Amino acid sequence: MHCIKTVNIEYEYGNTRIFILASILFFVTFCLSYCLTSFNYLQPHRSEGLLYFLIAVVFIYPIHKGFHILPLWILQKKMVFDFRIKFIFVPVLHTTFTTLIRRNEYLFALLLPTFIINIAFLFAAFMWKEYAHYFCLLFAYHSSICMIDLMLVRTIIKAPRNALIEETEKGYEILVPTW
Repeated sequence: MHCIKTVNIEYEYGNTRIFILASILFFVTFCLSYCLTSFNYLQPHRSEGLLYFLIAVVFIYPIHKGFHILPLWILQKKMVFDFRIKFIFVPVLHTTFTTLIRRNEYLFALLLPTFIINIAFLFAAFMWKEYAHYFCLLFAYHSSICMIDLMLVRTIIKAPRNALIEETEKGYEILVPTW
């Protein structure tokens, strides 16, 4: 195998730039989704669901991570789990894959939570318009979480179709056979 690129999003962009881009994405996504879902709704929004909203905010990231792991677990890829704390107070479940993963399988695993969770939030915002403000906030929050995944997709999609992805200490390595 020959490594054609090593990808480390945090190193390439820096945590500050990633945070700023995620914040901008959050704001723009919330504004657009809220305007679209509340366009024809003339009633006041309801605020009874604040506790459920806060619980959802806490559980979005673990559910997002679960949707990343699910397709690779079904394909029986071996992985190691590590629990870390980032920025002094943010708990992060870090998953390291110990086997090589095909490019298309990894792209599917990266995009799965983006599509499933975001579509679910948009559907809920259109179905229950009195709670659309909560669903739009959750949609925007999850979209900003997905930003790093989309940055990885942008890099990996340029790799050859027969490429394999390996996770190392430096980041993700894109490998191609040397035949």
